[in-house]
Amino acid sequence: MLSQFGHSLFDALLALQFAVEGSREDRFAQQLEPELGKLAVDIRTGFHHVAGCIHKWSFFIPPSG
Repeated sequence: MLSQFGHSLFDALLALQFAVEGSREDRFAQQLEPELGKLAVDIRTGFHHVAGCIHKWSFFIPPSG
């Protein structure tokens, strides 16, 4: 489910990038495009962090308490 959400989010960001690149406002597109790149990197980093946390989970050990 997390992976599917990540793919959906990536597709939405890609669609936004294409919309900005195809706009007539070149100045706006130039300002927004680097920020979209940073956002994509931040999202990717976040997903890798969450995946790393999930890999450390121990499902075969019952919770304490």
